[in-house]
Amino acid sequence: MSKLNKQLKKKPKLSQRTRSIIAKVVVPKIKNSKEKNTPIKRQNEPNSNSILHNLNLKPGSIPITSNNKFDNFHLEIISDGWTPLHWAVSSGNLKKVIRLVESGADIYAKDKMGRTPMMLAFMENNLDIVAYLLKVHLMKINAYTPEIASMFKGKMTEEKLNFIYGCAILGKKNALRLRKKRGIVYFLRYSPKLLEYTMLQIDPDYKPKYITKADIERRKKAPKVVVVYNHADHNKAFYNNDISQLYKQGFDVQIYECGTENCVYNAITSEGKRGKIYAVIFGGHGSPKSIKYGKGEDEKNYIDITDKEMKKLNPYLAGATIILEACHSGETDGGKKNVATEILNTTGAKKVIAPIYAPITTRYVITKNSKEGRPVIKNVRYLGRYVKAKTFPQKIPEK
Repeated sequence: MSKLNKQLKKKPKLSQRTRSIIAKVVVPKIKNSKEKNTPIKRQNEPNSNSILHNLNLKPGSIPITSNNKFDNFHLEIISDGWTPLHWAVSSGNLKKVIRLVESGADIYAKDKMGRTPMMLAFMENNLDIVAYLLKVHLMKINAYTPEIASMFKGKMTEEKLNFIYGCAILGKKNALRLRKKRGIVYFLRYSPKLLEYTMLQIDPDYKPKYITKADIERRKKAPKVVVVYNHADHNKAFYNNDISQLYKQGFDVQIYECGTENCVYNAITSEGKRGKIYAVIFGGHGSPKSIKYGKGEDEKNYIDITDKEMKKLNPYLAGATIILEACHSGETDGGKKNVATEILNTTGAKKVIAPIYAPITTRYVITKNSKEGRPVIKNVRYLGRYVKAKTFPQKIPEK
């Protein structure tokens, strides 16, 4: 059995169909390429001479030869769109990750589900790899100072890595302020620009490094999107979100993280008092009857169909669009009620969009308002096998 086939046997995430395709199509090409010592040509891409082109690797930096022990990573995986760096991260081998990155592999490359190598490392709890990729990222954005470098000493934890990133972007004092005021613990969920924009909502005198005054000014009249994410993220799913993209498209994005239902309600109430809310995104691990925000099984850690407090949000959410980033929250579980319909009926929202089944990530389809040129969330795409979006519109009373 070849080394490649042995490697594939160790990766249960590949379906049997994909294994078969790789064994019948890709493996023969690699063997043929080794015999002729020529690069592998890819179909339907005439401008690309080898698979290295797609990986942004330096030509010839890791040649495909019979003596190269990294041969099995030079594949463009058909099923997930993984790059060799994704594979190296999944294997948990830091040395392979370092070699690929130093050879020019793109640390921001996304697979078909939008997952970068760092996101994948978090999901598989490979924190040493997360730490290395975070260092590379901070170097690329000129945020890797001697002070930040010293914070990487000792054992790495998820909370520590997030805090290091927050300190690198905002400074330690401001990162702590953002944690206190907005509950932000998972700083790595957000881009530097979105973190700085959020910091400016707390402290108008904060001097940003990544956003301009023009960025700030054009959002004063932009539609407000309130994002309330969870503290209880057992499988690291919420690193893979599209919230920073909403900011990039021109929305006034206000981010919060919560561990209790009261925290969620207070965040929305606070933003509602400051100005009209265009949309709210509830992000937490879900079921047809609830969305989980905090650790533990206490009822206060959930938003569910029994919450009477939700009616208090009616003055702020009437006519708004509600989006649920919560697995199964669009399903009914055999009954007529679910968390989506309960939020719709109690808040007076225009509509609620929720997923059927369990999405890996959520993406937003953005258009521009033809009259005012403002961004509009046209649709929501939940990515994942068997997943689809379901819209619950507000019923118009009959006259």
